[in-house]
Amino acid sequence: YNKIIKYIESLDEITDDSKKKYQIITYQKGVNHFNKGNFKNSINYFKLSMKYKIDTSIYFESILNISEALFIGNKFFESKKELLKILSSKISPPNNILLKAHLALGYSCFNLNEYSNAIKYFEYYLRNSKSYKNINDLNLRLADSYYASKNFNKSIKIYNLVNDYNNIDYINYQKALCYYGMNNNNESILYLDKVLNNNKSLLRDDAVFRKAQIFLESSDFDNSIKYYSDLINNYKTSTYVP
Repeated sequence: YNKIIKYIESLDEITDDSKKKYQIITYQKGVNHFNKGNFKNSINYFKLSMKYKIDTSIYFESILNISEALFIGNKFFESKKELLKILSSKISPPNNILLKAHLALGYSCFNLNEYSNAIKYFEYYLRNSKSYKNINDLNLRLADSYYASKNFNKSIKIYNLVNDYNNIDYINYQKALCYYGMNNNNESILYLDKVLNNNKSLLRDDAVFRKAQIFLESSDFDNSIKYYSDLINNYKTSTYVP
């Protein structure tokens, strides 16, 4: 790889055929490093592959791969900037690239707490994609985004689409928060109790605290004391205890 790259770079005049070879080789070298977890090196080679836009598919794939490498490194803002290059490109990207860019932008914006933008990109993907292998995770993040945007009704509808037993406690807890945000305390308590009914749930202390809060705000002080005391006595390491 390196010998061919150096050779092409040393040429006084580079033909389109050589540019295409250079683009393919640097892209493959980037993929090589990416697959080995050498993300910094992979970014350098993907940038080299973007030097010539002979094959536009490779050009856009390079941008996607750079954004993913940055995302893995928790550089969500930089990842977002790369992806926006696809959406603003004067060259029309293939539809599959456009879909991948919107999906990745949704996740980047979600991690940047830009929930309205995350909703926009996730919804675009869902409208235009025929299938998605991890639809439960996508719907969870979309529902979370609606919750963070205080669109509680929409959030509940999306949570209801998630068919994921491993996240059932989280979903029930989030629904409880949604109903609380809608001033429907009875439904909120109903979903908090679903969390509490699972003895292995990692959200039990959260649910106990929320119930205590609801009773306090409803002036039901006896029940409020009961659940605060339960939290203090049985969840001593919980961050809610103080």
